[in-house]
Amino acid sequence: MTQGLSLIEALLATGVMMAILFSSADFITFYVKKNRELRAITESKVEMQMVRDYLRVAANQVGGGTVRPWMAVWVENNCALRVPFPACNGSDRVTMASRDFNLNTCFVTSATVGNTLNFDPVAGVNCCSNTHFQKPIVVSKTGYWAQFFVDAVVSTPLTCSVHVVNGQGSGINAQASPPRFTDWGGASVDVIEVSTYYLNTVTHELRVFTDLNNNSVIDPNEDQLIGANIYDFQIVLGYDAAPTDGIVSDSGTQADEWLFNFTGPQEALGVAGGGLATANFTNLRAIGFGLMSGGSALGGSATLLNGPLRTDPKMKLVTAVEKIYFQSSLYFQ
Repeated sequence: MTQGLSLIEALLATGVMMAILFSSADFITFYVKKNRELRAITESKVEMQMVRDYLRVAANQVGGGTVRPWMAVWVENNCALRVPFPACNGSDRVTMASRDFNLNTCFVTSATVGNTLNFDPVAGVNCCSNTHFQKPIVVSKTGYWAQFFVDAVVSTPLTCSVHVVNGQGSGINAQASPPRFTDWGGASVDVIEVSTYYLNTVTHELRVFTDLNNNSVIDPNEDQLIGANIYDFQIVLGYDAAPTDGIVSDSGTQADEWLFNFTGPQEALGVAGGGLATANFTNLRAIGFGLMSGGSALGGSATLLNGPLRTDPKMKLVTAVEKIYFQSSLYFQ
């Protein structure tokens, strides 16, 4: 004869079943959460890899010929609001230039007050043709470099000159312009292609802008989406200076040879005690792109290089840094 469970035994059995049930529910919740996080991380990494590939190609095209990398890269660290770009909110902005090898290098015979560059009317005739009109240029000579935009060309049998104004990459001009514009006599001139990479921290879009008409307005066909769900964009620059051995040391501190990868009083070129104490602009050999991407999952927080803490209640934030030596770096060692 089968005896039924006592009240106490029934309660104990029910308790065990409930514990198992709740444990299973907790496990399922945990599994779903982790699976969602892993899916978000995977999606973010795939998105970032496509952006990294795009930026790697762009970095490999920086400079060229007499246009050295330090003449072709302008980083706005923790950038300020600047027309026509949105507020940075702690992110960076970078403008990069590559030489147009379809056009020859021109040589300035003299420069006159009023931002006019003069060329030999015979040897420099191509420099005064429409091929150089409405184009950005790099002007360089020993110890000096700057970026301008050609807004007028004057060419007669006896004269050959161009008038220049500040262009998309002219923020770099504060680095090494000569004391007077007339000092550009004897300089070389190369036509370049210039693009600015920036993050819209509201839409979380990483975009690239090329100001074809130099009007500081994002006109149709001048702006392109590179990546979506990007929550931070940071730039670092690598200098080979201490010692000059072909290697950019990286310790993630102000004692290494990367600029903008750390926040500290010695994180600057030429500051005693830091890894860049003996570095100058011409020691530039590499660039790094820091990306923070968000995937749909329970929220999270993250920091990237010397950028601010980013938090989102609905996104799992993932970071990655792509560092590239400029293709022409070996030429300058």
